[in-house]
Amino acid sequence: MAVASVGLGLTSCSSDEPLGGEGDGSGKITFTAKLPTELGSRAFGDGKTANTLTCYVYKSGEKTPLITETATINLSTSVELQLVNGETYDVVFLAMSDKAPKGLYTYTPTSQEFKVDYTLATQNDENRDAFYAVVKESRLWVAPHSR
Repeated sequence: MAVASVGLGLTSCSSDEPLGGEGDGSGKITFTAKLPTELGSRAFGDGKTANTLTCYVYKSGEKTPLITETATINLSTSVELQLVNGETYDVVFLAMSDKAPKGLYTYTPTSQEFKVDYTLATQNDENRDAFYAVVKESRLWVAPHSR
């Protein structure tokens, strides 16, 4: 039994429109998460039951999340976050099925540990789909706003 762990592809971009007022040092960044259309493994299943994406944003090197966002995903979704210009962040993305057995997957935000309890898993259960990705030391740079 295997959990696909590197299947979450990520792209990001930042807007040149500052949010929350001009000159406050913040900016909007959009992460687009795309689950793989083909898993490239011999495992049975398509990964399409992973329908919930949770995003944890940390100041780089810290263990307390600054932001936690949850979104519904259908192979692809975008998450917009307002972050401070020039700061460095670590971002953790978890995608899983909302029908997965309770306790099968556990993520502890303060230790940044993702665990799987294989005693709760059954063979050939599509509801076990889960993916994760970590973006370390991502720096937000927002272009100056000009009129």
